[in-house]
Amino acid sequence: MLWENPLNKAPFQALLDISGDWAPIRHYGELMSSDPTGIYGDLLPELRKADWRITNLEAPMTSGELIVKSGAAFHGEEHHFSSLTAVPFDAVTLANNHTFDCGVSGFQRTAQLLRENGIAYCGAGMNKKEALEPLEVEVKGVKIAVFNFSEGEDRMAAGDDSPGVAGWEVEAMENAIWQAREKFHAVIAIVHCGLEYVPTPPPYVYDCFDRLAAAGADLVVGHHPHVPQGMTFLHEKPVFFSLGNFVFYQPKPLAYRKIGYHLHVGVNDKGISSVEVLPYQLTDAGVRRFDPVQFDGILDAISACLEKRSSMEEAWNGFLSYYGVEGYLDELQRIINEMKENSGKGAAMLRNRVMTLQHLHHWNDGLSRIVSGEIHKAPEWAKKLAEIYFTTEVPK
Repeated sequence: MLWENPLNKAPFQALLDISGDWAPIRHYGELMSSDPTGIYGDLLPELRKADWRITNLEAPMTSGELIVKSGAAFHGEEHHFSSLTAVPFDAVTLANNHTFDCGVSGFQRTAQLLRENGIAYCGAGMNKKEALEPLEVEVKGVKIAVFNFSEGEDRMAAGDDSPGVAGWEVEAMENAIWQAREKFHAVIAIVHCGLEYVPTPPPYVYDCFDRLAAAGADLVVGHHPHVPQGMTFLHEKPVFFSLGNFVFYQPKPLAYRKIGYHLHVGVNDKGISSVEVLPYQLTDAGVRRFDPVQFDGILDAISACLEKRSSMEEAWNGFLSYYGVEGYLDELQRIINEMKENSGKGAAMLRNRVMTLQHLHHWNDGLSRIVSGEIHKAPEWAKKLAEIYFTTEVPK
């Protein structure tokens, strides 16, 4: 899919590449250790075609003691930097739920290594002011500001005097984006948020992206759900809700966790002139190009319900219906079992359900629909979409 801006028909001066979750973990960590560029396969020429590349670094790049948190905690190793510099990636976003998996010292060492390797970063810092600072770059004469923030899952958001990631400061980001319009040719917002593995964004994410576009962001990009979600136009700006996994290996053979897309963004001194969607698949040998015609069909299907807020809500309710009473019972039982076996881990899981937006909305919206007797009241197409995402496996 290629979108050309009808309000900016001048040729692009610079080409940017924006990709999703990157972490040298599990099987992919092993592959990167032996062949730093082999992980990208036939995707490497597409990445190198761009004049500037940014990905979401979702792991501290140094070993250390892992923190206790609700989900998985992991890290890469310092030698994995060769898979970033060999492309090369020019910048990374750090506002995510794994940057502090090895604590403050792990973040500080990762930040030091990024600087030593000439890789810029944004989205985390030793205090809130640092974490919320945008990344300001100039590429072939085009001045660009990249804003990055996340939900601050597991209480990882930076405070006034405490380190962490850029948290859910939507109003602050709106104001900063509005002010940046005067100084930069293009403003991009990259947000790590939303519920994992679901086909469409929750309403609070949709509303946030709408506000960012209204504030003046020329492009809004999301990641964290680990599956591709659709795109739409809000205030005539292209908005992509989840790019899906990039270099992020998950062993489950579920099809939608094995495909994703990165973006080629054409920019000039009038802003963004084009956005091209480039799909890939995650294989045991690494990421490889995926059939664009087949992916365009997938993208069209998951984007159709995003054109209106009402149909987006129907899609969300379809997921809640698919999850159902049994889903909440199963999740509660997992938390209770963990509390019995490992009280710290169990407490972190429960705390996350009541404090982190993705879980708070999942639980509040779902439980409210159970109370009202509406949990199964959703369009069949919306229920089917959720079922497809959670059951379709990679063809053997």
